[in-house]
Amino acid sequence: MTEFIPIPTIVGAYQKARFGTQFSLFGPHVQSKWIHHPDRVEKVLEGRYEDVLPIMAEFVPSLDCCFRCPTCSYRKWKEDVGVWDERKMHPGFNMDRESMLLYIDRLKQGGLKALLFTGGGEPFYNPNTPESIAYAAKLGLRVGVYSNGGMLNEEKIERVFDAAPVFMRISLNAGSEESHAKIHGYDPAQGYFKKVLRNIGLVAKASASHGFKTDFGVSVIVNPTNVGELETIARTLVRIKEENGGGITYMNVRPTLDYDGGQQFPDEVFESAERTLEEKVRRITEAADMDLYNLTYKFKDVMSSREYKHCIASSFFAELGPDGNLYLCCEKVGNPEYAIGSLKEQTLEEVWQGKRRKEVIDSVNSGHCSSCPPSCKPHQLNKVFDQIDALRRLGRMDLVRDWIEDLKKVKLWDVDFL
Repeated sequence: MTEFIPIPTIVGAYQKARFGTQFSLFGPHVQSKWIHHPDRVEKVLEGRYEDVLPIMAEFVPSLDCCFRCPTCSYRKWKEDVGVWDERKMHPGFNMDRESMLLYIDRLKQGGLKALLFTGGGEPFYNPNTPESIAYAAKLGLRVGVYSNGGMLNEEKIERVFDAAPVFMRISLNAGSEESHAKIHGYDPAQGYFKKVLRNIGLVAKASASHGFKTDFGVSVIVNPTNVGELETIARTLVRIKEENGGGITYMNVRPTLDYDGGQQFPDEVFESAERTLEEKVRRITEAADMDLYNLTYKFKDVMSSREYKHCIASSFFAELGPDGNLYLCCEKVGNPEYAIGSLKEQTLEEVWQGKRRKEVIDSVNSGHCSSCPPSCKPHQLNKVFDQIDALRRLGRMDLVRDWIEDLKKVKLWDVDFL
C-alpha cells in the first residue's frame, strides 16, 4: 500500500509520499510551517487573521547596494526618490548601531522566534550587520542571512559563522562573468563575479570548519540571460563544494519577477528552466549530495492570475526597514505608503494593533491586491487561508483540522522561518 502525505499548498489534498521532494514541496520556502505554532493555528481556524502576531521578521539593515539589478524590486521607488544611479551610502538608508540593537530587543520582546537579515539593499553594506547578527543570536532568536555576496570578506564571514545562524544564502544568479554583470547591473571590469564565487567558497569553508551547524545554500533567479547556464551554475557549485570540504547544502531556483506591474518574462523561459532543472540539473546536484529546490509553484504563480482578493496573511510577517518603520510587505520597505508603524516609538504589539496598520491593509484590500507584486511574501499563505475560508463556509473545518494534523507529521525545514 502506498503511503500518502498532505500537500502543504492545497488544503485537504494528499499525494504519494515518493513525490514529496521532486517539486520541493517541503523545502525552505514552503510556508506551511505556520501549523507548528498552535496559538496562530487557532486564530486562523477561527478566521481571526488580524489578531495573529508575526513569527519572524525580515530585518533590513541597509537599502544601499553594490549592484543595480535591472529587475530589482526596489528600483522604481529608488528612481522616484532619485537615488537609483548613486552608488554611495545614503543618509537614512542604513541603521546605526544603537538603533539596530534597540529594534532587535523590541522584536524579541514582541514574541518573535526568528530574524532574517536581508536586503532592500545588501545587508553587509552596513558595517554593523555582523555585530547585529551576533546580538540577535545571543538573545536566542533563530537567525537567517541573505546576501548577494558582493561585499563579504573572510572577516565578516567568520563573524557571521561564529554566531551560528540557522542558515545563510548567497544569490549567484549566473554562470559567467558576462551574465552576472548584466543581471546585476554593473561594469564587468569591477570583477564582482569572481569575488562572489570566491566568497561562496569562503562561506562553504566556514560552514565546514564550524561543524556544518549552518545550512548554506546558493540561489538563482531564472531569466532569459541565464536560463542556458543552469547546468554550468550547478557544476560550479559542485566544484566549489568539493574544493572546500563540503558546506553547500542546496541550490535554490525561482523565477525573476517584475514587481511593479510590468510585463513578465515569457512563459517559455520558465518552461525551459523547468525541463533543464528536472532532466539535467537534478542529476548533478544529487550526485554531489546537494538538494535542488526547484520552486515549481513560483514559476506557475507568475503564469496565472491571483486566486484570492484580500491579503489576510501579512500578519505572519514583520518587515523592518532601516528607518525603524515596519512595512506591510518586504517588497515595499522604504515606501511610506506601506509603513504601518515605527519601532522607534512603539512596541511590536502596539504597531500590530494600531490604526495605521489597519488603514494600509484596508487600502491594499480595497484594490483586491492589484498593487501587489506577483508571488509576494504572503502569497503562499494567502492562497492556503483562502482555501480554509472556503471550507469554513462549506462547514468542512473537520477536513482542515485533519489535514493540519497530518501535515505536522511531515518533516519540514526550520519551522520558525516562513
